[in-house]
Amino acid sequence: MKAFNIYCIVVTYNGAAWVKKCFGSLLSCGLPVKILAVDNASSDNTVQLLRTDFATVQVIETGSNLGFGKANNIGLKMALDNDADYIFLLNQDAWLQPGCIEKLISCFQFNLQMGIISPVHLNAAGDNFDKHFAGYTNEQHCPGFVTDRFFGREKTLYPIKFINAAAWMLSRNTLEKVGGFDPLFPHYGEDDDYVERVKYAGLTTAICPAAFIHHDAAPVSEEDLQWNVQRLKIHHLVQLKKISNTYRSNWLNFIKNEWDIQTTMLLFRKFKHWRFRSKMFFKLFSYYGKIKTSRARSRQPYAFLKEENYL
Repeated sequence: MKAFNIYCIVVTYNGAAWVKKCFGSLLSCGLPVKILAVDNASSDNTVQLLRTDFATVQVIETGSNLGFGKANNIGLKMALDNDADYIFLLNQDAWLQPGCIEKLISCFQFNLQMGIISPVHLNAAGDNFDKHFAGYTNEQHCPGFVTDRFFGREKTLYPIKFINAAAWMLSRNTLEKVGGFDPLFPHYGEDDDYVERVKYAGLTTAICPAAFIHHDAAPVSEEDLQWNVQRLKIHHLVQLKKISNTYRSNWLNFIKNEWDIQTTMLLFRKFKHWRFRSKMFFKLFSYYGKIKTSRARSRQPYAFLKEENYL
């Protein structure tokens, strides 16, 4: 493979339990990679472990918990400033199988319209798909992936509607066109928004079935999500910000859908559910100006990777 300037970015926060597996797999990936650990003020010994056991890893201490998106943006900007060709984002609770990075970059070489390429996400034991990944790769969202694996006729890449940012390979071209993560989303939703912006830029998100990671992710039930105020708010923010639609249509769809949901709740006397949804409904109107500004900035080159782009 041609020599590329490859950066790997891991955002850490109290991730001592995974440091050895995560950073050990990056160092043994078989390619010369520059590794950045952006630490969000861990209170455990994450930073100490990195400095003691992984001296070649550049540790950037943010001094506070910036969240996933803003912390990654620090690493992304540094990688671009140092002429990175490819940037690999990896969760702190994930680790690579051999050859993963090389295979992802090879896919980019023959598919210039790719924006994001992700490996297959296995669970920690490696005996099944990660639960979230299994949901993303159903026939509706990733046509052909499961059936082609079963019948032994795998393609090099499979376009997918969405894949979470546990392991993303990005090219310099992607970052120049799309930029970094939108700080409107402090935690959760930033990857949904980014995939939407990749699509808007005319690029594709895909998975490479020949590359693998393990992801030791904690399961989250649908019931937990339904009653999580932060998650519900972010779900709506992602929909309201969609830059492929007009801002007016986003709000009209949101209001109509919420009207239908909340009216049904009242008809069936589910007052507790209605109070929860209605409170969230009115709270989102305070974000009207922020979302509008964010939509405009998302269309700029290198969006959110320049200081003046931050909200």
